[in-house]
Amino acid sequence: MVPNLQAPILDQSNVSAAPADVRALAVDEQLETGTFPFHEEIELPPVDEQNFQFQEEHLQNVSLSDESQIFKKKGLHFVHLNCNSLLNKIDEIRDFVTNFKPHVICFSETKLDSTVTNSEVLIDGYSNIRRDRNRHGGGVAIYISNLIHYNERTDFSNDFENIFIDILLPKTTPILFGVVYRPPSKSNFDELLTSCLLNSKGLDNQEVYILGDTNYNLLDRKGKYILKKGYRFSNDESNFTTPLYLTKKYVELVRTFGLTQLIEEPTRTTDKTSSLLDHILVNTPSKVSQSGVLNKCLSDHDIIYMTRKHQNIKIGQHNTIKIRSMKNYTKELFIQKLGEVQFPDYSTFENVNAAYADLVSKFMSVIDNIAPLKQIRLKTNTKPWFDGEILERIRVRDKLRKKYKKSGLQIDFDLFKDAQKTAKQITKVKKSDYFKDQLRANTAKPSKLWKVLKSIGLPSKLGNTAKVCLKNENNALLFEPKETCNVFKNFYENLAQSLVDKLPPAPNKFNLDTTKAYYESLNILNIFRLQEVDQASILKMLQHTNENKAPGIDKLPGIFIKDGANLLAAPITSLINLSISTSSFPDSFKIAKLLALFKKGCKTDPKNYRPISLLPLL
Repeated sequence: MVPNLQAPILDQSNVSAAPADVRALAVDEQLETGTFPFHEEIELPPVDEQNFQFQEEHLQNVSLSDESQIFKKKGLHFVHLNCNSLLNKIDEIRDFVTNFKPHVICFSETKLDSTVTNSEVLIDGYSNIRRDRNRHGGGVAIYISNLIHYNERTDFSNDFENIFIDILLPKTTPILFGVVYRPPSKSNFDELLTSCLLNSKGLDNQEVYILGDTNYNLLDRKGKYILKKGYRFSNDESNFTTPLYLTKKYVELVRTFGLTQLIEEPTRTTDKTSSLLDHILVNTPSKVSQSGVLNKCLSDHDIIYMTRKHQNIKIGQHNTIKIRSMKNYTKELFIQKLGEVQFPDYSTFENVNAAYADLVSKFMSVIDNIAPLKQIRLKTNTKPWFDGEILERIRVRDKLRKKYKKSGLQIDFDLFKDAQKTAKQITKVKKSDYFKDQLRANTAKPSKLWKVLKSIGLPSKLGNTAKVCLKNENNALLFEPKETCNVFKNFYENLAQSLVDKLPPAPNKFNLDTTKAYYESLNILNIFRLQEVDQASILKMLQHTNENKAPGIDKLPGIFIKDGANLLAAPITSLINLSISTSSFPDSFKIAKLLALFKKGCKTDPKNYRPISLLPLL
């Protein structure tokens, strides 16, 4: 029996506060007693090497085409898969996304509920929207590349399983994109979808792309495509696997809205049936450069894809960031280098800005020397348990599937199913063993322990790195970072006044005279004077600098301030006293580095973002 990889629920405060030996004992007990989901001893089924060798020999004349080349063509690449449980297949889906890099990938039958956190089904470089049903069936999800601007649509009914978004492109009317799922038992799906499309805003002026599993088989029992021009329905209902009246309703919906269904080959194949259940509906087929079915058996359904013509959006480019190289850094060496710097007595300066600039310049020269900035490439988060053995099993499985689709022989189907089962078992066991080893190895290391638990799926705050697109006062969409920054700047600058303007007029009860008289009655003098600070107080505060806090506009990291506290206390003390004596504040301290975090609602409205201000740590 393979254990469920659902995250354990622990009291973090109690575990991290306990002594190391107690924490180790507690986690060991949980591993033994079953509180963790990895307590069962799982062993791989004995590998039949003779059978595996037979499979390899059986596949000597079978090769897999490089289907990733499809996604290297210019355009927006959309993908859909009925995954039949997203959580169970997320590792292989991540590998697929790493290699193929679609702009939007959507899923039906995700089989998730609220117990599955977003971190468990995270795909690096993508933001997601989920509509869960339960762990036994249904559910849809969309993953959108962080390179794509979009808005979630809220004007579609929740009476059937769907997600719709507007994809926002420069100089283009928003594109309506959606994923839908119809359970086989739902007979009013067409009426609900028709009502939503009729009531949606701006549908007549939009490109429409709807992907999903409708459970309408558009192939008759002879394998003929029902929507093909000139096709005539026979009166024999046994010629159709979907009830004929439902199929005709669906065909009427497609034709009423002027939609074209792009997929014409089977998307679900068993040893007895071939069905076309997964569809792509579009209203502008002339803007689609390619579409089809991928030979990837991640699920019992095949992946369907399409590419919308577009010139500008690129995906798969390397993301880089600049970080400080701490390879040669030691506190002792840093203190030695900092001790060689001669800081002047800043209290003798006339201008506090000049004094602060001198301090930062000298301090930063030492930091740049011992911990220089370097540019690194952000790699896709490949999971360590998803190794070469698993990839080889998947490759053999896919080859066997391809061979069966060509031959139709029962022996090829049986070999494919055996290979599929083995690949699934190996993946689950390797994942379980990896986390058991990690949990045991880090029981006395709280930070690493909770990092492991979060990777399993313990709830955590996931940052959204998607690009921001905003509307200006003329309702024009702005895509350039400088333009969106100005929108945020103007919005937050005027926010306080706009809130004040909404308040009712204040009664003229408190004014300058009444306020002054009140404090005089309490013998509080109208005098406010800052006293000069002493070096001991400044040293204490510098030693307690939070090195995990992000730096402000001066880019001085907390670790260097904290490590160099003994040598920095004197110059910073004289700088602060200069500020007090001149009644002036360094201009850099008045500038905040603003991060806008999306909350909810319309993504193009700045009021739906929460501002986070990063100030200099000094």
